[in-house]
Amino acid sequence: MNGLMLPWLPPIATVVGLVWAAWLALGAETGGDVPGADHGGQQEGEDEQPLPLARRFHLAHLTVLFLAGVAGSATVAWWTAAGVGLAVRLGLVVALVWIVGDLLPRVVAEVAPAFARSAGRGAERSLFLMAPLFSVAAWADRRGRDQSVVTEQAGAPENDVPAIRGLFALAETSVAEIMTPRIDIVAVDIAATGEEVVDTLRNSEYARLLAYDGTPDEVVGILYAKDVLRARSHAGASIDWHELIRPAAFVPEGKRLDRQLQEFQRSHLHMAVVVDEHGGTAGIITLEDILEEIV
Repeated sequence: MNGLMLPWLPPIATVVGLVWAAWLALGAETGGDVPGADHGGQQEGEDEQPLPLARRFHLAHLTVLFLAGVAGSATVAWWTAAGVGLAVRLGLVVALVWIVGDLLPRVVAEVAPAFARSAGRGAERSLFLMAPLFSVAAWADRRGRDQSVVTEQAGAPENDVPAIRGLFALAETSVAEIMTPRIDIVAVDIAATGEEVVDTLRNSEYARLLAYDGTPDEVVGILYAKDVLRARSHAGASIDWHELIRPAAFVPEGKRLDRQLQEFQRSHLHMAVVVDEHGGTAGIITLEDILEEIV
């Protein structure tokens, strides 16, 4: 019986590992460092400060991905023919682990934020299994902070220290923590006239406005002031500003700032709409907001 079960252990371990990794990835995307979540805040002593929730999700996710990759290697070696090369086997394992354990959860978090957030809350309960690993990581963090203090005292420019700390803080801060909330958003309804849009731009002094259809929950895109001014210089006051609306990007509340900064850099966008767990508009996040967090 044991001999029959042994060949099936790697496939079973691979499936369990990939499912757990995907679950943790959903938590890392939407469950870490959101309002009301456990931030691993400061305790009575510095030495007792645990890892922030986002760090725990990230560390657990990488660990489970690695273990799933090891089990997947054994599975692929067992299922593939003897003549299949090592490079092919390695490619199959990497593709399997990356797609199922990392890429797919990110896509789900983008298209189904409500489901992703619910799954993320469940994934947080499984983190206790990684408690020994988190303890080691927290100890390493404390040693790193002690070393950084020595480095700063040894001559690191004082003006650079806040920026360096700000960069590291991005990975532990969600877009919901720094976004412009819904009640403070300056936006225009698509029923507005061209002159009303120009007046709104002039009075707000913003370079970008949210355009919506009836309610801010029905976002149709983003209007750039430079597009309106350019159109007015060619067509005068009678412009159809609806043709100038650009597509909007949407992000979940729990997305971390380091990943959102990377997304802005890839897409060359400077603004995104933050959606809540019900798909409604919670606020907006801009590239400038993130850069202010760094400096």
